[in-house]
Amino acid sequence: MLSGFKNYHLVPILLAMVSIIAGCAGGGGGSSGSSASTTPFTAWSAVAPNTATALSGSSTTATSSSSSASYGASGNVTFDSSRNFTAISMTAGSGAGASFSTGSGDTISQGMGNGTVFAVNKQGIGAIITNPYDAAFEYQTFGAWGAYAGGPQPANANAVSLGSATPVTGMPATGSVNFVGFASGLYYQGAGGYFTTANMNAGVDFAARTVAFNTSNTIATGSANGAVVAAPSLNMTGYGNYSTGTSKFSGTLSTANGMIGNMTGQFYGPNANEIGGTYYATGSQGYTVGGFGGKR
Repeated sequence: MLSGFKNYHLVPILLAMVSIIAGCAGGGGGSSGSSASTTPFTAWSAVAPNTATALSGSSTTATSSSSSASYGASGNVTFDSSRNFTAISMTAGSGAGASFSTGSGDTISQGMGNGTVFAVNKQGIGAIITNPYDAAFEYQTFGAWGAYAGGPQPANANAVSLGSATPVTGMPATGSVNFVGFASGLYYQGAGGYFTTANMNAGVDFAARTVAFNTSNTIATGSANGAVVAAPSLNMTGYGNYSTGTSKFSGTLSTANGMIGNMTGQFYGPNANEIGGTYYATGSQGYTVGGFGGKR
């Protein structure tokens, strides 16, 4: 159980998670959701229905004691004509990956609010992914996967941030911008696993090349008893920076309950229209890994 958290009533997410967890068993790899041919990603408004779209970006692979960040992540997604996921595959720079496909009998539950999508494949791997159309993103998405919520800690858990990276020539040299969006991921505490979601804010000073990051209103769902709880102790605060000649940033962060870690990400869109990345934090309270994204 998450200790010290208050009950939080979010019925649609609770019902979806109860349904997902009830049909799963832990462990295993992913089922295939990829297509023989894919279209490179530019923007979500340009993606055609029922077309596999290939993306790239950054990732974090995590255990309870360490993490590895990479800019070698990749993914492949397909949407139907209603802009709902029908297939999702994600691969971290470490090589760890997972796939989900409704055509293969995997579960993809959509319409949970803020673009949140829960997926579980037949091998019992669970993921929390952002539908960019529902989140009103144009140039990115993000997701995290591991043992399904309520299951044992996996050997590792992973998160990716994927999209159309800002070219160096598109990076502003002056001004400050506030990016607003969401964060989601996995939290493991003892033998329990949880999905988490939160609001995200990133203040960027383009002249100083700094990123001030924070999350708020964090909730956790998928505990063994099916409860949904407010989780303010998992709210995060971080600070990052980037060098001249790049649109990639990195930094450190901490949670309200004392876990510490890092964040890695980049700007997306032709002129740093959006920001996204992955995070990791660990400590005596467990560990958390996930992704985040926001737009101006």
